[in-house]
Amino acid sequence: MAFEQIYGEHMGKNLARIVYDCLNRNNLYEKLQCATADNATNNNTMVESLSAILRTEANVIWDHKTHHVRCLAHIINLVVGDFLKGMLSMSCDTMSQEFQNICANGSDSCDWT
Repeated sequence: MAFEQIYGEHMGKNLARIVYDCLNRNNLYEKLQCATADNATNNNTMVESLSAILRTEANVIWDHKTHHVRCLAHIINLVVGDFLKGMLSMSCDTMSQEFQNICANGSDSCDWT
């Protein structure tokens, strides 16, 4: 929709103003369905502030709790990154034992021969 330069801090209120101005400029503020963002605190503040701006300046009710969608790709990236860090900290013997334990606890698809 737009690439905007942010002046000042990347605080939620500043981000909300930029998003609202872009929506308003393109006459889309009544069509906003959801906001997808990562789990950074400033994004939580941004959707809260955007909801307030939409209500006061455009008379649009947009519930930030319902319409803030966390980015699944970002969440998966964080989980996989933590998993890999844990794997890299294990020795090969420990790693092999961990996988054998996983297979012994319910999976019949592992073949350790």
